Parts: sequence; C-alpha cells; structure tokens
Amino acid sequence: MTFSTLPTAADAVRRILLNPEVTQNRVVPVRNFEASLNEIVALLEEVQGLKYQLKPVEASSELIKSKQKQWVDSGEQDIGAALWLVKAGFLLPEYGSNFAESARWTLGNELVGFPAESAKLRDVVKETVARFS
Repeated sequence: MTFSTLPTAADAVRRILLNPEVTQNRVVPVRNFEASLNEIVALLEEVQGLKYQLKPVEASSELIKSKQKQWVDSGEQDIGAALWLVKAGFLLPEYGSNFAESARWTLGNELVGFPAESAKLRDVVKETVARFS
C-alpha cells in the first residue's frame, strides 16, 4: 500500500496549489513509502517487543471482481462497494492501493517536485509507538 504522513500531505497540497499549470483537473497522488500490513505488523512487534495474533482475511477473486463491477456500474457512486474495496485494499495484498505502481494514475511526487522517500516506514512506526504508548 502507498502511505503518506500528515506533513507530506500538507506539503503536497501546498505544492499542488503552487503548480496549477501541471496539477489542474487531475489526480495527484503523493507518497512517502509503500508497505504491506505484514511489514507494518513486523515492525510494530519489533519496536514494541510483542507478538500479535493475526487472523487471516479471505475473499474470493469473484467477490472482489463483483464489488469492482458494482463500483464501476454505479458510476463510482456506490459507497458500500467503495468501502468494501478499500477494506480489501488494506487487508489483501493482491488488491492493494499502491499508487506508485498503479496503472490508473501517475505518481505526483515528481510532478510537483516532492521527494518520494521523505519519510521512512521504520521511523514512522517508531514515532507512532512512542507517541501513543
């Protein structure tokens, strides 16, 4: 999945607004890094010194295809289908939300002069654990 920190999102909005000639009327996804939920859990376990019990989520490819069709057929208006697909994107690695590798959009980092790897997953996990522990 593609992740952005709040400071990255804020700076990206600023850069997008300052560059209307290249960002006007288009999706401009920006990101700090890509990570799977398994990578995040492994780092959380390492940083916290814990072992989490994980419960696998299973969904058939037919179910996912039907939700994708439902979303497209609704003119991208069916919120229930959208929420289901978001959940699948977060929980199922083969249906992730990696904008950096998406065929639908071009990653906007270079478009607005934003460094792609401005935050590191390990640092974000450590900071989050420290902040909320």
